[in-house]
Order: sequence, then C-alpha cells, then structure tokens
Amino acid sequence: MRPFLVLCLIAGCADGTSIEVRSPDGVDVEKVELFIGTGGCTIPIDDDGNGEDDPCPGIGPPGDATLTSGLPGEVFHVDSIEPFTSASVDGAAYFRIESAVDLPVVIAVGTGADGVQNSVAILKKLPADAGARRVVVQLEQAGNALTKLRSPTETRVSIWPDASPDRDGAPPTCVGAEVRSRRVFVVPEDDLDCDAVIAADECNALVHLAQNPVKAVPAEAATCTYPSHVGRNATEVCMIGDQACDESMPGTNSCNNLTETCISNTLCASCPTLDEGCVGDLIVDDLGGSVRAIACKVVLETDVNETQATPCSDASEQTAQLPGTCLGSTLSPFGYPFAFADPLVVATGSSDELQLSSAIASGTCGFGLVHAGSFPPGTPPRLGLWAKLVVSSTREVLLPVIVTFDVVPAGMCPQNASICGPAPTAATTDRVLSCLEP
Repeated sequence: MRPFLVLCLIAGCADGTSIEVRSPDGVDVEKVELFIGTGGCTIPIDDDGNGEDDPCPGIGPPGDATLTSGLPGEVFHVDSIEPFTSASVDGAAYFRIESAVDLPVVIAVGTGADGVQNSVAILKKLPADAGARRVVVQLEQAGNALTKLRSPTETRVSIWPDASPDRDGAPPTCVGAEVRSRRVFVVPEDDLDCDAVIAADECNALVHLAQNPVKAVPAEAATCTYPSHVGRNATEVCMIGDQACDESMPGTNSCNNLTETCISNTLCASCPTLDEGCVGDLIVDDLGGSVRAIACKVVLETDVNETQATPCSDASEQTAQLPGTCLGSTLSPFGYPFAFADPLVVATGSSDELQLSSAIASGTCGFGLVHAGSFPPGTPPRLGLWAKLVVSSTREVLLPVIVTFDVVPAGMCPQNASICGPAPTAATTDRVLSCLEP
C-alpha cells in the first residue's frame, strides 16, 4: 500500500524527485530495484525509560539462526513488498518519485543477468516534494551477503527470502545493505525477518528462522516451568528454565534447561510462565498446604535499653535434615525474579540490617542459617526467602524458607536459640525433595 508515493519511470510526473542510478564500472547490471523505507522500526520494549517503544536494534538475515538480536543496524519499515524496478540501459536506470512525506532511507540494488545482486547504494533522506529535483546515485559493487562482522571497506547486500533468478512474481520482502560503515535494513512491518513464522512460533521476531537451543539457564534467568522426571523411579517433578525453540520446526517451542533446577510441583500446575505475582502469591498462599518448605526460627535478645534486638547466636543450633547430600546453598528474597546472594542483606529499618547466609552440614543436606546484624525496636517481621540447594554441577533445588523471630529480654536467651526444620505441611503431591536424592 502506497498512499503517499507515485512512481514515474523517466517521464510522466511533472514534479518530484528524478533519480538516476548509475552502475559501477565493469559490473553488468541488468535492472535496479529501489527499496523505500517510510518509518523507523520499533519493538514494544522501553529499555531507556522514556515511555516509548525502543528502535529495532537490527535484523538477522538467513545464515545464522542463533543470533540473539540480529545484526546491528538501522531498521526501517518497507513501503511495499514489491520494490520499484527499472531496467538499466547503457549503465543507468531512471526513476521519478513523488511523495507527500519525507522518505528517511532508500536502498538501490543492482542485479545482473544471472539474477544475482551485484551492487548497492544507500540514498540519503529524500524530503517531501517541494518541486522538481534530480538526484544521481552511484552504485557500488557488492560482494558477500551480510555477516556478523561489519567491514569498513567491503560493500554487501542481502535480499530474502528469495534471491534466485526466477524470483519475478514472488518479489523479495527484506533487504539489508552494508556500505562502508553503515548498515541499513528495510523490512515489512508485519514480518520483520521475512520468515513467515507466526507469532506463537517465533523464537526471535528479528532473526530469520531463529533458533534458541536448549542451554544451561541459571535460576535468576529462568522464565518458565516444565515437568520432568528424576531418580530411579522416574518421579515427576517441576523444573524451571527458559524457552527453547526452532522456527524451522513450528510447534516445537518448549521450556527446558540443561541444568536441572527443581521447584515445587505446584508451580508447574499454576505458573507455566514465571512472574512475580504467580510465584510469590502461590507460594505464600500454599505454605503449610501443598508446598514443601523449610521453617527457621531465630531468637532475638533485646539490649538493656530495649533499643535494638540482636540474634542470641550467630548460627542455627538445629538444622533441617533434608534427604541426600548438598554441596552448598545461597539465599534469595521471596518472589520473582530470583536474586541469590551470600550473604543476603535484609534492611530492617533505620541503619539496622540483618545479614543471612545459609549453611550446609558437611556430608549431608542439613540446612541452617547463619545470621548477624540487628533489628530496631518492636517485633521483627516474618521473612520469606528462597534457598537454592546445590546438589551437583547439573542439579539444583529451590525451596521456600520461612523465617520467624522470637524476641526475649536481655539475658534470657534459651539454649536452642535458632532452629531450622521442615515446615509443617500436608503436601502429598509436591515431590520437589525427590531432586535431592541420587
């Protein structure tokens, strides 16, 4: 659809921009095509915080489906899937274009008799019509298709999905050009990478037939849940990972992870996609019901002036004995996304802070807390945490930890000041602890 553009070949328009496209010396150019970009491409992401969608960072043409964000470059929406075309006669092709709007970019592509693109030029901005004018464009010989490495000396052009000699009648819809240090793409708004993949099957809307292979995903980067099986009895458990997909095989998108990161089965049933509300609310609502968790109690002693309260001891005196053997553990605040740290610092008001670390008893999976710091006056809050238990180099287990506090007067610390153990639960379907076993 071209509501503002009129093309006249050589003659027929009284006004507008007359464009003469000259072929490079010694290069056989049979025809020239103009790909006109009418507006900048944007994606629904606001990383710069200005309240507007961000510019598309680049496009991934055919040839490297594992690109994460395409080849960096300027991206514009094409005016039409059919480029303006004119035969090259005696080394020149002619166009005349009338436009009611500024044209931010035009890519001219020369094609030889063999159907191969062999030359290219990127035109400067063409302002809206203000009377007749003439522009002379010199094509530069173009070699290889676009690659990851931008060359300051080579000129390249890629047209896809079809750049074969018999593509007439099925014109290309995407073009990318690299001239000296500038790389520009002109692409359709409804299929930015020209791969005809529907939105539900897209791994990356900016990369042609993209692939997002299964990889090791840390818990902090997990975005989804999926069912899996562990142990000799193939017990079904819930794990977290990231979407793995292959656009060349539509319908195969799935959540996966090379690192087995187990979490409550309840999340697989209710949170196929991880988000703060689903993870936080579900775990809090179900603790003591269907979710396996660790409960820790820390006893705090007030000072004589009752101005602050500090832990009676610096470590758990009784640990939660979990099955199997663990190599270590770290803590994260409750909710999502996870943010594991050691130690985990919890702000408790004014200048006070409580530092929490987890401890694993040697040769076991006995979980305990190491704590330091203080609370301001008054009853301290009930804290919800995540513990990440490292079982092996390829398996981790995430368990909720609920920390409650008892406050006693100065000099009244009990013998067992801190206790951790399995939280009381009626869980019958949460099999997350199976991941701790060999």
